Amino acid sequence: MEGNDTIRQPTRTQLTSHHLLEVLRQSAVYLPVLLALLVMVPRLVSPHFGLFDDGRSLITAQDISHGDWSFHFDAGEGRFRPVYWLSFYITYWLFGQKPFWFFFANTLVLALTTYCLVQFLLNIGRNRFQAWVTGMLFVLASPIIENYFTLSKGEPWQVMFLMLSLLAVSGFTRQRSRWAKVLTVVMIGLFQLLAILSKETAIIIAPLAGVWVLGKYLLIRKQSNRTALVPYIVYLGAGVVSVAAYLLLRFASVSNAFTTHGYTSLYIFTTSQILAAAIRWTGWLIRDFLYVAPLLLAVAFVWIVKKELPQRALILNALIWILTWIVIYLPWSLLVEYYLLPVALGMAVLAGALLTILLPALRETSFSKRMTSRGALLIFLILFLPTLLNNITSARIQITQDSVNANLLAYLAENVPSGSTVLANIRISNEFIDQMNLQFQAYYNRPDLIVKEFNPFENYPDGKYFLLEPNVTHRPLLTVRMGIIEPSQITWNKELETYLASHPGWQPVAEFGKQFHLALIDLPRVVCPFIKTRAFCSTPSPLVDFREFAYSWTVYELK
Repeated sequence: MEGNDTIRQPTRTQLTSHHLLEVLRQSAVYLPVLLALLVMVPRLVSPHFGLFDDGRSLITAQDISHGDWSFHFDAGEGRFRPVYWLSFYITYWLFGQKPFWFFFANTLVLALTTYCLVQFLLNIGRNRFQAWVTGMLFVLASPIIENYFTLSKGEPWQVMFLMLSLLAVSGFTRQRSRWAKVLTVVMIGLFQLLAILSKETAIIIAPLAGVWVLGKYLLIRKQSNRTALVPYIVYLGAGVVSVAAYLLLRFASVSNAFTTHGYTSLYIFTTSQILAAAIRWTGWLIRDFLYVAPLLLAVAFVWIVKKELPQRALILNALIWILTWIVIYLPWSLLVEYYLLPVALGMAVLAGALLTILLPALRETSFSKRMTSRGALLIFLILFLPTLLNNITSARIQITQDSVNANLLAYLAENVPSGSTVLANIRISNEFIDQMNLQFQAYYNRPDLIVKEFNPFENYPDGKYFLLEPNVTHRPLLTVRMGIIEPSQITWNKELETYLASHPGWQPVAEFGKQFHLALIDLPRVVCPFIKTRAFCSTPSPLVDFREFAYSWTVYELK
């Protein structure tokens, strides 16, 4: 007897489950956005205004709320970056002077930038793994910490707007109507202009796009169809217009030339300056991005062997981006890690492309290519893991510094009587002292409190005095900025001990401090045998550093 075969239709529950799994699979590429939110959790749990520009930001936000749009801090320095200041005003207008919401805004900026990066790679035809790994590498890059764990940086907004401009141009060729294309071009130019108005270094976008056009032309010059060049030309054209618009706005607002007034005069076009900056850049690149080197060397080897290189245009564009952002800072007399945020974006794109090329090579029949790929990936992991430890250490240093400083200022604002003089044992003009004064005015409603540098050789007149003694121990040189320089502070504090011994009227009344053990692998130390004359190498420090970091302030009152 024949059986009756039946065809079972999937139930609604099965269809729903299958649909949910498919949605989750498709959404997994955006996990870097979730990681961006998680990275910011420690900062959101411990939100404090810092002593680098945050006082200026609050005062500017207050000025704008009262109708003063002069941006007087920038006007006095020959700068013009209204979008930078407006970002603080918007948060201030919405939420007031609560630091949590300022860091929440930073969190949203990081998440949006990461989303744009992932979506950009999908738009230009890269696979989901490449988009995912690129986003992860960006969020985990070392410059992320100082840029988003502090509030005074223009780079997060600059990079976000640049990423929005790249996302817009990646969809240009998909537009079918003329008006849609015109609107896309306007958006590209607007985002580029907003990036420049966030931080002026983004004017590099026009020459950068010009080099991109040239590079793309050289790659496709033998092809008869050159439509692939169109988005590059569009981006260049928008860049030229946006830079021209910025220059018109700037010179209408700031009459001085770029490099002859105030802050911008720190651009020094000399061989010695550029050489010194190149050495400092090398140290930071080794510390933060050495893991990209084995990938680059391995792909170069595969390219030589196979005579072809996948994703040539993307790799070339990433390299041009990285080098351009390094070049613009070579004449600059300062170099700190947060300047590397645009470089971190380029490094993430570069490393993502290289990993996508190398992973299939693990299954190559050629022994040399297979072993090259395996060796490169192993070295990549060995060099990448230390950056995660370093990032955790930098984040802890930043949060420790800001929380201790905030506790100190809150104590002074509450306990120091009106008419008192507050002295800080910092013997040079220092941003920490300037920012204390600004925050007493803008945040703590104590404009009567004025902090001055302490001079042990000065005879202070009768009055009510408080003295602040900062201490920092085992502070790594290559980490987030601090207003306390350890070697100088040790000298000044020893002199203070001598002073206090001969002036017994000073009595300690409060102390604020925190300490923890570092977890730091200082990779640039490996090149110190070759450049012993540099300040970094002349300061003793272990390659693997688990010493105890301590940061504190002691408050003395003259009884």
